Amino acid sequence: MLNNKHKKIIVITLVLLSFSVLASSADLLSLSIPAASLSLSDRERVGGFEVDITGGQIVSFPNVPRGWSLSIDNEPKDTARIGGNAIVGSAFLKANFFEDFLTIKKYDGDEPLKITIKIGTLTQISLEERQILLDINKLTLIPKK
Repeated sequence: MLNNKHKKIIVITLVLLSFSVLASSADLLSLSIPAASLSLSDRERVGGFEVDITGGQIVSFPNVPRGWSLSIDNEPKDTARIGGNAIVGSAFLKANFFEDFLTIKKYDGDEPLKITIKIGTLTQISLEERQILLDINKLTLIPKK
């Protein structure tokens, strides 16, 4: 049987654990690229992307596109990178793929969160290539609950 002292220790431990979980989830952010930031034409599709993060890490990439090759690096020095490209043209992506496409964790520290994204596109008929460069000001970051 547990005496009152043990019960108090268990309650205090559970309370402290719940605060640590709340604190860590407050640093999780959903990353989206608004369609307006991409400004793709009707015949333009995304064939590759690179996301570079400083002051944070990649926590999840929930929708791995079929027919893509991906690489994820979460370095120990508060930097992370994810990049990918379509293996075949039929796997190219539309702008809506980038809605809530990545979950990141922002680190507390001296380094502010910086995100840069490079998107490579291709037009279906003319095969014109284009690169879109985005920084954190063109992205949508929403705290995860």
